[in-house]
Amino acid sequence: FTSAPTLEKEHTLTLRWTTVEGDVKTASVTCTPEVDPALQ
Repeated sequence: FTSAPTLEKEHTLTLRWTTVEGDVKTASVTCTPEVDPALQ
């Protein structure tokens, strides 16, 4: 992230996909965006 979309420090990304067998898989990734000081 080059900038924080909201004031929240942590963001949870939920990935959802379907396998070739037809199973639905989900995964959650929690990330903490940091603003590059050079871009401010």
